[in-house]
Amino acid sequence: NRFRKLDLTDSDPHFVVVKRIFFDHPYSSLTFFIIVLFIILFVNMPLIMIGILGTVLLFCSLFFLPHVVGLQAKRIINIALVLYILNLFEILFWYFGNYARIYVTAESIVALFLIYKYGIAGFKKWKKDVHSFVKLFRVLSTVLFLLFSIAFLSSLFGFMNLAVLTLKIGVKTVAIVVIIFSAYIILRTIILAVVEIGRSNDYRLMTNRWDKLEKRSIQLLKILAVFFLIKFMFQTMEIYRPVMNWLRSFLEHEWEIGTLQISIGGVLSLILILAITFGISSFIKIIIEDEILVHTKLPKGVPAAISVTIRYFIITLGVLMALGAAGIDLGKFGLLAGALGVGIGFGLQNIVNNFISGLILVYERPVNVGDTIEVENLMGTVNRIGIRSSNVRTYDGAEVVVPNGNLISNQLINWTLSDNKRRVELKVGTAYGTDPNVVLELLKKVAMNHEDVLKTPEPRALFEEFGDSSLNFRLLFWVPFEMGIGAKSDIAIGVYNIFEENNIEIPFPQVDLHVKKEDENQVKGSDATSDKTPSDPIEASESETGPDK
Repeated sequence: NRFRKLDLTDSDPHFVVVKRIFFDHPYSSLTFFIIVLFIILFVNMPLIMIGILGTVLLFCSLFFLPHVVGLQAKRIINIALVLYILNLFEILFWYFGNYARIYVTAESIVALFLIYKYGIAGFKKWKKDVHSFVKLFRVLSTVLFLLFSIAFLSSLFGFMNLAVLTLKIGVKTVAIVVIIFSAYIILRTIILAVVEIGRSNDYRLMTNRWDKLEKRSIQLLKILAVFFLIKFMFQTMEIYRPVMNWLRSFLEHEWEIGTLQISIGGVLSLILILAITFGISSFIKIIIEDEILVHTKLPKGVPAAISVTIRYFIITLGVLMALGAAGIDLGKFGLLAGALGVGIGFGLQNIVNNFISGLILVYERPVNVGDTIEVENLMGTVNRIGIRSSNVRTYDGAEVVVPNGNLISNQLINWTLSDNKRRVELKVGTAYGTDPNVVLELLKKVAMNHEDVLKTPEPRALFEEFGDSSLNFRLLFWVPFEMGIGAKSDIAIGVYNIFEENNIEIPFPQVDLHVKKEDENQVKGSDATSDKTPSDPIEASESETGPDK
């Protein structure tokens, strides 16, 4: 009913699928779903009960599956239903001696006829652009024809056990494929309906995650479908228990590596527990940060610290459980800790330093996600604070990975730690002769009239100094951090325009060069003196002391 109330039309593919299964055929789809759950929950049932339930499942799929896959599915289900019912009645004829052989032979002939006429030969008339389910059955029909041929020949030559086995494998293969595919379609439709209902309710927790949830759920559903297909096929071929016994012994077999004993099953348990642990950790992060702590009035950075603490606790607990499941003795970790200490002393100093620095960043909170920081000529926004490193996105668009140790040990400027305001300074000079009082009023007026400039603190215009070529002023104003560059540019243009309107000149540096004209007689006298001065130092020495005698 909730899905019916959604504003969806036939142009939406999800709505079409849900409508064709649950709206058009509610009783058959609901009956099919209940019987599938019953079979999964109650594994050990009599053969006659399994046969009856299988017949009902095939009959129910006859109503809704063709409307999703196409009319070709109706022919496939009819073949499966006829063969399945014939195979069920085979049990009765075993009470009549030789009549059982005649029945098996007749059953194999009917199976060969149906598969060839409506399968192999019938598929040639169908178009190529058919559903993948129909293509699968097209390939399967050749295998089925081979199995039924073996059953027919075996019954003729008296190999009844082989005939019964191959006939049962062929018939139940068709039924199992149809039933599992129908169950997949039903469950997939339920997932699509739940996702559409969730999108319409606009849950904050699942915003932008519905597509991912739908994709992962359908992937998991496909894996389960393949698992149950293999399981039921092994049961049909009567090899399920031998395979499970061999697999159990293989997984439990232990290998000794020094004093350590491990098994394949232990390693797989280790991997599975770790995967579940990290999955739960990611889910807890989403729940705590995006749904629970977002509604609490905690200081900035505290929700992230709480989330990280819980996640680290879960991961530590999961790792310990995984090691225990793998058969590793946790009491031997004392020696491992000593070896790890030596390794840290030699080669892992930076890694441990960055890890401890990450914990300091989380709990001391000098930097939070979303802050704008400046460190080592790097300026940008913090996108993530990890265990070993943090991601900083610069204003050029680059993603820079900064080790956490650099954020702790180096001088760090956090522009937005306590608030999102920054002060902008604009310097300007005016020509000598300009009234400084008028300039101060105009500068403050330009800043006050800009929409991005904060009214508190109020903009200030200051007279700075008497410069070499100008009277120098400073205009100080506060803006939101992200508006700093644009506001400074706008106000600089506004200052220029208002100075132009009030005939105030913005000077440029000037140098005055004074040329002094000397007396003409003095110039000539200096020239004569310079002519008598010897140019060569050796000549000057000779003129003063005379030649050497």
